[in-house]
Amino acid sequence: MIAENSRKKRAFGYVRVSTSEQAEHKTSLRQQKVDLQNYCDRQGIELIEVFVEPGLSGSDWKRPEFNRMMLLATGDDHPVDFVVAADMARLARDVELIITTQGRLKRAGVQCLFAYQAFEDSHFGMLHQLLTGWQDQDAIVKASMNTRRGLRGTAQEGFWPGGTVPLGYESRTVEIRGKKEKKKLFVNEAEARIVRKIFDLAERGLDGTPMGGRAIAEYLNQHGYTRRGGKFHNSNIAGILSRPHYLGEFPGNKFDERGNLLPEEDWTMVECPQLISKETFDHVAALRATRAPRNIAPRIVTGPTLLIGIAHCGMPNCGAGMTVATGGSGRYRYYKCNERTNRGASSCRCPNVRTDKLDPLVMEEGIHPVRTAAR
Repeated sequence: MIAENSRKKRAFGYVRVSTSEQAEHKTSLRQQKVDLQNYCDRQGIELIEVFVEPGLSGSDWKRPEFNRMMLLATGDDHPVDFVVAADMARLARDVELIITTQGRLKRAGVQCLFAYQAFEDSHFGMLHQLLTGWQDQDAIVKASMNTRRGLRGTAQEGFWPGGTVPLGYESRTVEIRGKKEKKKLFVNEAEARIVRKIFDLAERGLDGTPMGGRAIAEYLNQHGYTRRGGKFHNSNIAGILSRPHYLGEFPGNKFDERGNLLPEEDWTMVECPQLISKETFDHVAALRATRAPRNIAPRIVTGPTLLIGIAHCGMPNCGAGMTVATGGSGRYRYYKCNERTNRGASSCRCPNVRTDKLDPLVMEEGIHPVRTAAR
């Protein structure tokens, strides 16, 4: 038994599964919790909290629950004596992350324990952990390589490689090989009409004047169009207007087996139904390029802004942060409600305010120290 002194030792538990499918079934997560509790009971350890990480890889350094647990475990109040996981692969599948994690915990006086694995608390035990970690990392690298190899093969055969289906299409199974379904993209007419409408607005607008992404999003939202039940925003309008699928083909695989980006000439292109003519697509791309920030004078795009990060919309039921926008001529800059910017004027009635009018007023009132303090 590990805990031998009068005060019962305490531990944080950590459970993880690597895919969203496993997370949805919850079986592995639930079993890990049971096993951690049984292990702690046998060792005389009080398991005070279990951190659950569904659907994230053990090689990911940015796991929210993992990082929250580490922050608490290494705190000055020394809340726990141990961090317990089912095995090392649940905690981390990256040798550098293992070394970093173990170092942080050791400096805080916290020891790592594993319900399914036993390591000596010695130099040789640490070497054993690193060897195990390297094997786990090697396994995930090989699995990733196999996945990319499979995606490339799928693309080379002309099938949909998976992922989010672009607006205007739906994926349908066209062949079954063993337990695997092979799919291709087909036109979803209801959505395709929306895609064509977006390109038409971007090219000709409502009165012959091309519309920008924000104006298009506002128009669509006001007239009852939805993006599979969701609202349109400037960002997803931009994505639609630049998506190569609508020209009748798309890159099914851009990366080699090790995850390195391939030269464009080596991409595997997959055919799909064409929704937009190349003439229209290229014309819209040219119109958008003329409005790109890089084509506006640098002093306008990058000039100092006093209130960014401080000013918020004052309209009732809003309170969104203020962003900076330029007028059509690019001559003036304005503070603009971010809610209005992303969802259109119907979402908020806050007027635009010129930066060269508001900034001096704020300075005159002596409010400029606020920004320094905020930093």
